[in-house]
Amino acid sequence: MNNDSLNTGELSELIMAVIDGDDTENQFSKLNDLFEKDASARRYYLEYLFVYVGISENISCLYEDQNKPTILFKDDTAVFRDTVRKDLYDSAIRRAIEEAETRQCSLEESLPVNKPQTRPRFGRREVFQSMLRIAAIVIVALGIIWLDRQMRRPPAMPVAVATIAESINAKWGKMEVPYEEGSWLYTGAEPIYLQEGLVKVKFDHGTEVILEAPCEFNFLSSRRMRLNLGRLCAKVTQKGHGFTVTAPGCSIVDLGTEFGVIVTNEGFSETHVLDGQVELWEEKPAGRSQTPYRLHKGQVGSFNRQGNVCIEKRAAQPLAFVRSLDPGAIEADYVRTLTRTPGLVSYWNLNETSGITVADLIPGDAVDGDNPGTYYGAGVTLGVAGPRPTDGFGGFSADNCAPEFSDDVNTRLQMAVHNVYAEQKDISLIVWVKYPDIPASFDDRRAIGGLQRNMVDNRYVFATALYNPPVGLQAFVKRSDDSKQEFSTRYPGDVNIWHMWIITLESGRIFQCYLDGKLMETCSFETDSLGLYPPDGLIFGNDIRVSENRPWKGGLDEIAVFNRAISETEIQSLWDVALGKSLK
Repeated sequence: MNNDSLNTGELSELIMAVIDGDDTENQFSKLNDLFEKDASARRYYLEYLFVYVGISENISCLYEDQNKPTILFKDDTAVFRDTVRKDLYDSAIRRAIEEAETRQCSLEESLPVNKPQTRPRFGRREVFQSMLRIAAIVIVALGIIWLDRQMRRPPAMPVAVATIAESINAKWGKMEVPYEEGSWLYTGAEPIYLQEGLVKVKFDHGTEVILEAPCEFNFLSSRRMRLNLGRLCAKVTQKGHGFTVTAPGCSIVDLGTEFGVIVTNEGFSETHVLDGQVELWEEKPAGRSQTPYRLHKGQVGSFNRQGNVCIEKRAAQPLAFVRSLDPGAIEADYVRTLTRTPGLVSYWNLNETSGITVADLIPGDAVDGDNPGTYYGAGVTLGVAGPRPTDGFGGFSADNCAPEFSDDVNTRLQMAVHNVYAEQKDISLIVWVKYPDIPASFDDRRAIGGLQRNMVDNRYVFATALYNPPVGLQAFVKRSDDSKQEFSTRYPGDVNIWHMWIITLESGRIFQCYLDGKLMETCSFETDSLGLYPPDGLIFGNDIRVSENRPWKGGLDEIAVFNRAISETEIQSLWDVALGKSLK
């Protein structure tokens, strides 16, 4: 037993003093105070009695409430007997104790008649050994009864704890009769699998939980549920205070909140506090004390790959969760898929219809934090139609907007942060582009934009542009200490149609370009892996040197930056979702 934090020598003396009847009033009070305040002292007391019969490993299953004080009584062997009767009460125990007492009476009756007929005074050792014998009988009897009850105990009846309040395109897996709106949901060990769509669950205490497919979960009680896989967003009412979501490695306890939980296929979990506070408890063996993490609005807690529960440095991401099933509040499929793709550090949807500021919808990430952009010059019109269902892009909202650039040399969109991308070896850039024509000559080339430096030669660090035929869409990467600039080209496709153009760099070696979900070009560096050359700016819609006359003509939309090379499968999925081919 591990009781390093206790003064076990002093505690042993106190226990034996009470058992032997030699304790003072002060010793008895001190021992009771220890038991009231310290669960480990109570466990040590039982372990002290049981250790010699080899059962110390089984103590935890013999009493349910580890925080309930164990009270001692000032009466030699009755100390143990009464304590066991209170903590482990069972008829089998009574029989065991009675049998032990009968044996002791028989022993006394067998004493020689020439001896004085007085009750022998047993010393400390004799009393302790007698107690150990009783303990052995008690534990064996209790173990038999406990196992018998476990085998005979009928399974707990499921209890209705919530109803399905709303759903959108819900498809349930592994069910003969699928749930519908108004269906009751019950407690039970069998997980419930939401294969597609969105579902809002409402509890009797008013708490609402939105579950997003693919999702696996089950209900433990009216105030406790488990999420094995997927995403949920919980809005907890005052009556539901203390509502708990159990996830791999931890439990999230509400303190008056709105919070989201993500559980990955690998069994890792994240908790995003969107409002209020939660407590994040690490999963530990029963009886081990711990202090929970307190998470406030805007914070993220996680159970990570190292097997630790911790508070992350990055900020909570409201876009990572569906917070309402109101049609107007649900993000379009493309946006939801994009914002759930790992590694996204900045996303500018360019939906602003006025002003000069562009919001970064992934604020507080660990790479570039909140990175808003600013429009310079007068050659841009805001609020023009972006990719929309009317154009065949069913994954976008019907009112999706984009800025349109007019080929003005003084106009550009410049982001606030760029230096953090220096030496980056893994990065992706997504830009949706629409152009009315293809440049007729080399001098008319147009800069889509990206990471740039203020030089005449090798100015593009990680950027893209539109050139005249036969070049078309061109992508650039400049690595640190490289003497040359690698690039990839692709014919641009149809004019006056929105295209999804993506460039990626993986491990500082492999540079790839994708057009409308398809891989178009791959360049592999022969030299060792190098990171990006330090840029001077993150600029779109123009060259960093505006005097070079490379302004953009046409539309730009849905600009996103990742701190990794997103895969070909992920890119194809983004394109499919943009076309409205899937709903997750």
